[in-house]
Amino acid sequence: MARGAGRSQEAPLRFALAPGSQVATLTLRRDRQVWVAEARTVDGRPAAGAPLRFGGGAVATTDDRGEARAPGPVAAETVVAPGGARAAGWAGVAPPPAPFELSRTVQVALRPASPVDVVARVDTGAVWWHVEDAAGRPLPGRRVALRADGVELGPAERDGDGGRAVIRGGRGLVAIVDVDTGVAAIVEVR
Repeated sequence: MARGAGRSQEAPLRFALAPGSQVATLTLRRDRQVWVAEARTVDGRPAAGAPLRFGGGAVATTDDRGEARAPGPVAAETVVAPGGARAAGWAGVAPPPAPFELSRTVQVALRPASPVDVVARVDTGAVWWHVEDAAGRPLPGRRVALRADGVELGPAERDGDGGRAVIRGGRGLVAIVDVDTGVAAIVEVR
């Protein structure tokens, strides 16, 4: 595991929910000589692909933004969606604002911050390790667990600020895990 446990790696996680298709709410506004109906799902997403019927006789299908347009030479208009959602609009009157907007920014740490780091190596027939704090100072006496896959290890022994285990045979991976935090180092025995 690399030194520098105090460093944080983050990547922004951004996504947009796909438009829905079931209309829960409708609003209607006039934009110059065109009536614009805006359809939303129950969770506030645009309702795309929904057929709307305007009171003046026009039929239109909502786009990816949840909007459908119809010519509007009249001063008042109505619109109906499948399922019964309805709206009415009058020239010069703005629709009420949407009841809520669905948006959230989430940051996910790629490597969670840890107060310790486990440093390990394979050298001269043994696996050697020690545990460090975030500043790189050894933390003697930390309890570790050894997990080996395909490798036979001798008993763990204290050695200086860390420990070591003699490799008795085999090839594979060895994980050295700090018991208190779960932070681990993995080394390959060849």
